[in-house]
Parts: sequence; structure tokens; C-alpha cells
Amino acid sequence: MQLQDILLLPPFIIAILLVGFLVQHFLYAQQPEARFRRYFMPALSVKLLGALFYCCIYVFYYGRGDTIAYHEHSILLSNLLINEPDIGWQILFQEANTLRVQTLEYTQQLRFFAAETNFTVVRIAAVLNLLCFNSFWVVTVLFAAISFSGLWTMYRVFIDIYPKLEREMAFAVFFLPSLVFWGSGLMKDTITIGCTGWLLYGFYHLCIKRQRIILSILLMYVSFQLILILKAYIAIALIPAFFYWSVMHYQSQIKELRLWSATWLSALIAVGFIGYFFQYQIIALGNIAFFKFVELAFGFQSWHAVINSGSQSAYSLGEVDFTIPGILSKFPAAVNVTLFRPYLHEVRNPVMLLTSLESMAFLVATIFILLRVGIVNSWRIIWQNPFIMASLIFAITFAFAVGFTSYNFGALARYKIPCLPFYVAAFIAIRHEYYLKKANINHFSTNIQRLNS
Repeated sequence: MQLQDILLLPPFIIAILLVGFLVQHFLYAQQPEARFRRYFMPALSVKLLGALFYCCIYVFYYGRGDTIAYHEHSILLSNLLINEPDIGWQILFQEANTLRVQTLEYTQQLRFFAAETNFTVVRIAAVLNLLCFNSFWVVTVLFAAISFSGLWTMYRVFIDIYPKLEREMAFAVFFLPSLVFWGSGLMKDTITIGCTGWLLYGFYHLCIKRQRIILSILLMYVSFQLILILKAYIAIALIPAFFYWSVMHYQSQIKELRLWSATWLSALIAVGFIGYFFQYQIIALGNIAFFKFVELAFGFQSWHAVINSGSQSAYSLGEVDFTIPGILSKFPAAVNVTLFRPYLHEVRNPVMLLTSLESMAFLVATIFILLRVGIVNSWRIIWQNPFIMASLIFAITFAFAVGFTSYNFGALARYKIPCLPFYVAAFIAIRHEYYLKKANINHFSTNIQRLNS
């Protein structure tokens, strides 16, 4: 930690908290019923503490890591923006891994320039460096604050659906240990979890509530583009969840049985015609998507096999047959490793211990809710509620993708954070729906008894 970090960090934290206080006070001042606003400042404070803890771990414990490398490269770019602005701005907007004579001398010094997914993080950090004089600690705090804005919009969607669950949904979005730590650093994960919140907010207001159309489209476009650049598999997992949610939402609004039947029949006929006339294109796209997934999985597994040699953070799903049946056979194990591992006996370092305790809590809570509500009742609640089903579609699909590809508990702890708030929120909602139904049944029984007496 350098002198500039010590001098700059307190003023920036105070400024962020002040902005947060003003937003909380003035944005919701005319909404006395908005009890959720009381979580704004605590959640923002925890997010900033997570960023500081993240810096401490990487500076004083690990000493190196991608986050340090991102910052070093961003300093090179931000210095160019100041000292040679013509060259700096060209590189800032230059597509990664492309050659230009004017910038070749400088881009060769940027290892992350080889891939757009990494260089996007460098770009954002370089711009923020201009505000904070290249301070790693301050840039990390700014990343966390920007990410928080997306998480807050995610929280707003959750409590708009379940307004009586402000505290429970705040826990799901803001206070999960993995989200606090891994979602607050100078990394791709911090940007993508924030963008996931903005994308959810835009989709919900555009497709479900049909409000704020222009703002929602803009938020969806920017967030979706950033997610595609940084971690496209998040978008791929979100698309079927959003599609299911929107279809089932509008289907539930059709009360007339004949209209409902005609709508579904028309949709099935349309899908049939599209499938028949574009079957070869669909098959080709499916093959491309499948081979891309296999290539990604094989690349990750091979790379982590190299870095895991002698490592205590490795895990394996056994021998993998890279065919559709072979990959699907690993579905339960991949989801399990993402949500519920490492187990306590697999812990080999302090960071893994924290992840293991969190995973064990997920496992215990999942089993408890399923036993308390009942498997049949849980499935009935999930099937009848588009939000819960959509959340689980995304969470489980995403959990499979990252569990199948990571093969390293340290990497998995970062990769899995986008699915955690959706998974936790879904089970909170299942429990809530169960008690609502139970209360209604008890209320109905009490009224019947009164009428009979």
C-alpha cells in the first residue's frame, strides 16, 4: 500500500458514501412506504468493505493475481491518455488483438490486449485511474461502487415482486459472502454481476411491467453488450430464463380458455413451421454452440489441469465423454460442485474455508426448505410461479456451465457469483409462497368453523 493510496482512499470512500446518502434521501424522500431504502446505506457500506478486504487479500496475502495485472496494464494506458493522448485514445477504442502501425509499439506491452474480454477491464480501469491518480485501492472501491448500482436494481426487482421480503432479499443480493468478496474487486466478475442486475431491471420493466420503455431498452442493450464481451455464457444462461418468464407471464394473463388454447396452438404451429423450414440452419447453429461449449470446457479443464498440478484447490468430475449424453451425465455433479462444494473435508486454505462454510449453508438451507415445504409442494410452487422458475432455470443452467468448466475451487468461487442471488431468492420465495398458502388455508378453515358454529 503506497502513500497515495493512504491519502486518497478515505476521501473517495467518504465521497461515495455521501453520494449514496444523497441518493437514498432525495430519490426515495417522496416514497414513505419504501421501507427497502433503509438497506441502501448498509448494503453500500458492506460492498465497500468487501472491496477493501479484497485488496488486503490480494496485496498482503497473494501478492499477485489477475487483479494486480489488470491494474498495472491500466496504468500504462492511463499514462498514455495523459502523456500521449492521440495514441492513448486510439488504443482505448481500438479493437483488441488488432494491429495498427501507430499503436503497435504500445499494444505489444499490453499482454491483456490479446483478448477483448480482458482488455475491456483494462479500459474501464484506465479511465477510472484518471480520477484517482492510478491508485489500485481507490480503483477497486470505484469498481465496487459501480457494481453496487446494478445490484441495487436487482434488489428493486426482487422486492417489487415480493414487497414483504425486503430483509430476506437484501441478504440474497447484498450480504452473501461470495458476492461481497468476489463481486467487489478489480475483475470481470464485479462488472458482470452489476450488469446482470441492470439487465434484469431493464427486462423486468420492459417485458413484465411495460414501463420506462426507452430507459429499459438502453439498459438492456448496454448491459447485454458488456456481458457478451466479458462473459458471454451469462447471457446464454439468462436468455432461456427471460424467455420462459415473459411467455408464462403473458400466458397467465389470458383468462379465456379458448383464447389460451388458441394462443398456445398458434405458438406451436409457428414453432413447427420455423423448425421445418429452417431445420438445417437450426441444426448448424446448435452444432456451433455445442462445439463452442466443448472447446471452452476442454480449454478450461486443460488449463486448470496444468495450473492445478500440485495444487490443493483442484476438483474433478471424472472422465468426460464430450458428447451430448456424456456432458449431460455430468449435469448433477457439476451443479452440485458449484452450489454445495467444497465440502469441509476438501478445505485446504483460509479462503476455501469461507467458501465451504457458505456452500454448506446453501446445502442445509436447500434441504431444510425442501423437507419443510415438501418436494411435491415445492415443485407445484415453482411451476405456478414464473419468477421462481426463471430464477432456477438461470441459476441451475449457469451452475452447470461453470461447474463443468472450472475444475478449480478458487476460480469457481468467482465464476459462480451471478447465479447465487437468483438461487437464494428462488428458495426464499418458495418458502414465502408456502406459508402464504398455508395461512390462506388456515384462514379459510377458521371461517368455515365460524359459519358452522
